[in-house]
Amino acid sequence: MKYKLIPEKKEDYAFALIESAPISLRKSIEVTRFLKGRKLEEAIDLMDNVMKKKVAVPFKKFASAPHKKGIGPGKYPVKAAYYFKALLKNVQANALNKGFSDDLVIFNISADKAPTMPRYGRKRGIRAKRTHLQVLVTESESKIPKKSEKKTAKPVKTAVKKEFAKPVKSNVKKEPAKIEAEKKETKLTKAPKKLDADNKSKKNEKPSEEVKE
Repeated sequence: MKYKLIPEKKEDYAFALIESAPISLRKSIEVTRFLKGRKLEEAIDLMDNVMKKKVAVPFKKFASAPHKKGIGPGKYPVKAAYYFKALLKNVQANALNKGFSDDLVIFNISADKAPTMPRYGRKRGIRAKRTHLQVLVTESESKIPKKSEKKTAKPVKTAVKKEFAKPVKSNVKKEPAKIEAEKKETKLTKAPKKLDADNKSKKNEKPSEEVKE
């Protein structure tokens, strides 16, 4: 089985996994949400307290669970806590073997569905649950990459409308004598067109034959 998340610098991380653990996938997912980002020693102590039913695991994704004091829906997944504690102990040993310090942080922890197995005996028709567990640990919180900051909003270009100069109407009233003179000029300019039309019509007419006496 391959690891789900492999960082670029493998030297700064320690890995561990458990294949086909006989625990529920839903409970395992809630435990991973509960442990991610915590210190390794703190996470091991929490799993001990879950097994002793002193600390409840909050169920946020699969919330069909009775409410516990101070956390809301929660349960005591004792069997899942046992396997998670074994996983954390395993990764702690791998980190010490690499020469890491005791100040370890859970960078990533995940639970995935594994192939189901048939049960033994007369309950063979019911498939047994299986879950793959993985964990990734680093030395300190400073090596955990932070989320990228929000991108700065780009300035929006506003479309500027071009304003054209409107013709200004003059309020000066013309004298009546000038108005009459302008009217006469317009009539004179239009008159030749009518004359030309009359001349054309006359040319098209055939000359009338003279009557002989």
